[in-house]
Amino acid sequence: MKAAGKPPNDDRWKSKYKEPAAPDATKRPELPNGWCWATVEQLGEVSGGLTKNQAREKIATRLPYLRVANVYTNELRLDEILDIGVESSEILRVKLQPGDLLVVEGNGSPDQIGRVALWDGSIDPCVHQNHLIRSDSTLRYYRDGL
Repeated sequence: MKAAGKPPNDDRWKSKYKEPAAPDATKRPELPNGWCWATVEQLGEVSGGLTKNQAREKIATRLPYLRVANVYTNELRLDEILDIGVESSEILRVKLQPGDLLVVEGNGSPDQIGRVALWDGSIDPCVHQNHLIRSDSTLRYYRDGL
């Protein structure tokens, strides 16, 4: 909330916070001492992107956006970037930050599902399509700490 420019007035929001469920580690291999299993949800916020539709053509604010065609395994291909209409109320949710993990959710091609890459921030601002799942850059703190 603070990042959105709306810091809470009190601690009442904490009663609405739902702690992410821990993964079932009973069928997973043993980890080195000091490590633990975690879900992506425990490590950062996960969000979908914008749905491309005709209504977006009428929106005045246009931003560059990533599509499945831009995300390959450990690689971003940014030679063809399109733009999309974005409402001001959506920007905070879908704007990419350096270090965000992008996962291809699918678009009808089974061979593309699961491709992942880290957003490098080379286009700013930049948003993402609904066929890409973004896990926020909170993950970079875990990655950089290893």
